[in-house]
Amino acid sequence: MTTPIARWREPVDRLLLKPAGSVWTWLVGRHVPWATLHVLTFTAVASLLALGVQDRPLVQVDQVMPKAAAARVRFRAVDQEKTLRRKIDARDREPAYYVADAAYLKQLREKLIDLGRLGADPSIPTVDKISPETRESLGLTPETLEELRRFVAEQGPRGWESLTDQFLERLANLPVLDAARAQAERDPTQRAFQIVIQHPTLGPLERFDSLLISAAEDRATLRERVYDRANTFPPATRPCIAAVVMQDPRPFYLYDEEETRARRQARYDQEPAVEMTYEPNDLLVPAGKKLSRLDLELLAAERRAYFESLGLWRVYLVQPATVGMFFVVSMGVWTYALRYNSRLGVNLMRGTALTLLMLLGQALAVTGTGLMPQLIYATGTFPTLLTAIVLAVAYDQRFALAVGAIHALIVLLTLDQPMGFGLVLLTGVGTAVGMLPDVRTRSTVVLVGLWSGLAMGAVTLLVGLA
Repeated sequence: MTTPIARWREPVDRLLLKPAGSVWTWLVGRHVPWATLHVLTFTAVASLLALGVQDRPLVQVDQVMPKAAAARVRFRAVDQEKTLRRKIDARDREPAYYVADAAYLKQLREKLIDLGRLGADPSIPTVDKISPETRESLGLTPETLEELRRFVAEQGPRGWESLTDQFLERLANLPVLDAARAQAERDPTQRAFQIVIQHPTLGPLERFDSLLISAAEDRATLRERVYDRANTFPPATRPCIAAVVMQDPRPFYLYDEEETRARRQARYDQEPAVEMTYEPNDLLVPAGKKLSRLDLELLAAERRAYFESLGLWRVYLVQPATVGMFFVVSMGVWTYALRYNSRLGVNLMRGTALTLLMLLGQALAVTGTGLMPQLIYATGTFPTLLTAIVLAVAYDQRFALAVGAIHALIVLLTLDQPMGFGLVLLTGVGTAVGMLPDVRTRSTVVLVGLWSGLAMGAVTLLVGLA
């Protein structure tokens, strides 16, 4: 007669595979071929997932650096921040470029030539023959006209034209700009303290900002400078020369925005890079810093130098070592599974489901962290918790806790995270599995997620303070 205790123990005995016979008998059992297939499949796929993220840091621009990054080897790299600052400084110091207003200067020349023609015109013997408006605008006096007629009689019209061209060449040395550009160049926040003017005959000339003249606002200064440059003309005619220029003073030079931009970009590109030597344990990026593109480039340079320092043979050993590491982990999973859950060894679908579940969890962790590395404490922990919860519901708590802990190790190794991250994972697995003796209501899973999150948050805070 079967006792109540015997009836209670019977289903438990079926779940627990008790060792029977020798080790050899267990090794040649019918479960071994399927288990071997699962071990090899898991090893191959898990190794590929791990190697896929091995050569790139799981960080991105604008992410807060979770832990300080230090140099592992001595290496030289371009200091991107200093290089960028120097390039920007060189670009900002490149002077603005101005071209001569050829039409205006040609107009001035024609007016000055016309003034010389007055002295050569026999129909104008006296100043009274010139209109009052012209006399007033040019400041013509009988002495001026007499001096002009004497010069033309001695030198001829060609001599006057030669003086005019010499005067305009000296006049074009003046950096006369419009009011807006003169104000912009004088702005103390501008890094460039000079401009470049493209002289019509002398080519590019540099002029300091302090010498700039506004055609509209600095009329007195302009008149004085014009008069000084008219010193090759007969003395009595100099006021007339200055009057011709000051009738309608306009900028001698116009801002060439396109050429300025091109010259500044060329100066930016020509600035040499700043190289720095980093020694082992030099701080590269401090913890808590918001990462920029330059920080990622520095980390990538250190990573390349580190792999180069390993030597070719050691680099090639990384891949076999990774495969061997996951082979050992897979062996551990299936050794435990076959010893304590015999159904997995003799049922192909159950074994396949377990292998796919663990690989899916690893793939989710890799993909999520690759897309959103700043959320690694979510993307790296959720797949492991999901794996543990599914196993707790499908099998039992002990099996789920063991496999969940191993899965936490797999994620830790794949994402190359510190031990603090592993502690957070184990805390979440233990909390989730411990609260799932059975699932009677739909709210049970919600409560499990809530308490697991709180537990992991507390451990994360403790790890951060440690």
